[in-house]
Amino acid sequence: MRRMRGLAALGAFWLAALASGSPAASEEPRIDGMRVGAFGIYRETLDRLEPSARTAMGYLRIVTERELLQSTETICARLGVTFGFDFKIEGAPVGALLTLEAVTRFPPPGMVNDKGQYFQQNEYEGRVVIGASSSRSFTFEEPWEMVPGIWTFEFHHRGRKVGEKSFEVVTACPVS
Repeated sequence: MRRMRGLAALGAFWLAALASGSPAASEEPRIDGMRVGAFGIYRETLDRLEPSARTAMGYLRIVTERELLQSTETICARLGVTFGFDFKIEGAPVGALLTLEAVTRFPPPGMVNDKGQYFQQNEYEGRVVIGASSSRSFTFEEPWEMVPGIWTFEFHHRGRKVGEKSFEVVTACPVS
């Protein structure tokens, strides 16, 4: 998106599948929380861009493949760096398809995109499957995106936060 990715966007943001006609589809889903798996710096393969009005870039990056390069919560602000995490939404029934609100909170003072628009956060909706692995990430594509401080990725369902993961973005990076 932003690259956030995940939801499909694992697909990019999130990668999940649901068999149609599943018994899970007839029950009201219950979310118990979110379990974070691998996290850190990734290499991802871009599939496509999808328009998204509530993001600083104006689109979400949908990816097809991802590989964890380094497990870390400290992210060096450099163009091309992708960071994020894998997760599972826990609850019942397993296999139920949900729509979640994905929010990425930027550190103060936020960011101003190349159109002069101010953003304290990115927001978009994505679909996940209870119990299935999904992912979420962000890629620094423009210098104005590299805001140092604590970045928090959150998920909300029907107005309730169901999980989050934070990273510290730093500008004092080792020379590589």
